[in-house]
Parts: sequence; structure tokens; C-alpha cells
Amino acid sequence: MEADPDSVNNLAAQPSDAAVKRQLWSQLKAKLTAQGDPRMLDGGDIFDDYPNCSIERQQTLYNRPDFDPIKQFEAKYGLVPKLRASTTLLPARSCRRR
Repeated sequence: MEADPDSVNNLAAQPSDAAVKRQLWSQLKAKLTAQGDPRMLDGGDIFDDYPNCSIERQQTLYNRPDFDPIKQFEAKYGLVPKLRASTTLLPARSCRRR
């Protein structure tokens, strides 16, 4: 920490740490695979598509007041995201269930 207080040097890229990096990645990959994590099972895109709290902002940004990422998510994955409580969109300021 004293040699690089702003953490600008990527220590993980150091050849001297390559073996440790490989070992840690192997352990992490094994645990995530055992847990059925979609990122290890060719389904990681679900994390990119998961709706967030900024739906109203996205509607404004894309100039599409009908933009509904929740419906798109449901159509693509057949799942209902946990942030959705009804067929209406949640306000941008909150992801809590109503």
C-alpha cells in the first residue's frame, strides 16, 4: 500500500503472481460451477440484461416512453425479476417492491 497508495499498478499482472492467480481462479471457477452460476454455464448474459432501478431514466434517454426492460427480460428468460411487483414500472428512485 505504501509503494502504490492509489492502486494504479496492476499487481495481478505481475509474472511472479501468475501461479497464485491461476490457483485462485481455479478455486473460484470450481465454486461458481458447483453453485450453478450462469456465468460459468454459458448464461452470464442474464446479468447484462437484468433490469435495474433506472427504467424511467432509460425511457427518457432512449426517448421511448414505452421501453420496458422488465418485459424484455421476461420474454428472453421466462423469469420475473425480483424487483417487479406488478405490471407497472417501478419509479426510478426505488427498486423496492410495492
